[in-house]
Amino acid sequence: MRRLGRCGRARKKKFQNQGSNSKSDVAQANLPQFVQLQMWLKPQYKRGKSLNALLKPCDFKGTGRGLQATRKIQPGDTIVSIPMKHLITVHTALASVVGSYITRSQQKFTPQQILTTFLVIESCMEESPWKPYFKSLPDVYSTPLYFSSADIRLLKPLIRKQAEGLRERFSRAAQSITNFIELNTPWFSHYFTKERICWAWSTVDTRSVYLYTYPHPSFVLDPEESNVALAPFLDLLNHTDTAKMTADVNTKSQSYEIITEDSFKKYDQVFICYGAYDNAKLLINYGFVLTQNINNTYVFTMDNLVSCVPASSGHIERKVDILQEANLQRNLVCSMDGLSWSLSTALKIVLLPWKLLSKWKLLLQGASLGEDNERESQRVAVVLIKAALHDATEHLDDVKRHPQGTHHKLLLRLAQDDVDILNSTLTTLKEFS
Repeated sequence: MRRLGRCGRARKKKFQNQGSNSKSDVAQANLPQFVQLQMWLKPQYKRGKSLNALLKPCDFKGTGRGLQATRKIQPGDTIVSIPMKHLITVHTALASVVGSYITRSQQKFTPQQILTTFLVIESCMEESPWKPYFKSLPDVYSTPLYFSSADIRLLKPLIRKQAEGLRERFSRAAQSITNFIELNTPWFSHYFTKERICWAWSTVDTRSVYLYTYPHPSFVLDPEESNVALAPFLDLLNHTDTAKMTADVNTKSQSYEIITEDSFKKYDQVFICYGAYDNAKLLINYGFVLTQNINNTYVFTMDNLVSCVPASSGHIERKVDILQEANLQRNLVCSMDGLSWSLSTALKIVLLPWKLLSKWKLLLQGASLGEDNERESQRVAVVLIKAALHDATEHLDDVKRHPQGTHHKLLLRLAQDDVDILNSTLTTLKEFS
């Protein structure tokens, strides 16, 4: 789910693909679907100006469809304001033609399942009041729900497991929705093809904003499928990892608003931050990746760590227990900046001789337990990174050998990310050795 809110990471680079007035950027504001969408929204006004007039749809090189600044935007500006009545929420769905059947049913649903059911029915009804919004939505998405079996195979095991988890979760939801429709509203059954359910589910998955879901007798408040709403027009804003902004309901104007803390020139693409997500998370949840992402990491398992420790270190079971006691196993990663503190400290602990092991908590406080431990942890770190780099390079080569898939560029980016991170970490280690 999209978690709109403050992205607290410090800015390290300029916004990506934000070139001003590029000849390759094509304005889309006059396309019929966007003219109808903005007329339908009936934007609110502040000081005589339409808030949503700050932005217009545009097709940008590199990111595709997004929103372009129509004038200079400064920190503190409200860049978009959507009246609450134009948000699609679970209460919108419960007030619809299918809502009464949901509330009378003994079956319970997650908010995402309810919104999916609503979208399937409403998008198939010619007289739906939401038609202008539906016309602005993509026909298909790029999440793993749309991947072929060959695409899934080309994901590394950790991400493949996440992708398969997403597909299994969708499969269960689709079956639950289909069973409900066939039992309670069979006259809608012909709308609920697998493709249509997948499109509706993915619309919620990739385009929803955070809106708290209050308990309801019909709801199962699954954390993965709750606190969601769809915000027309606002959902055209693209993500970058460095954007700073806030998003919330303005109770005075009864609108869902985004306030930027960044500056944009006229014709710039305006970005927001969906959250501090790495490329794996962006692919699974939204179906895209960034060329450079400050949140990217390479994740190690405890087994990876243990496999590189010399047998002479001894007492490995006790040392693994210590790592778990200290919760270090939760962040055994490296990034473009090098080893995480958790990974570096974990290596020092597993390499301690027995006579010093009782002092392991000093390492958590930043103390050193001798030059030998420091030097050996650096050496084993190099072994660990080189082993991972060997596997990552083989995986990248495998992806390069299979360029036929429609999602090949996404797969290639993920594989290249790992190689780049490990090479950068190796360079950092050599600098300090």
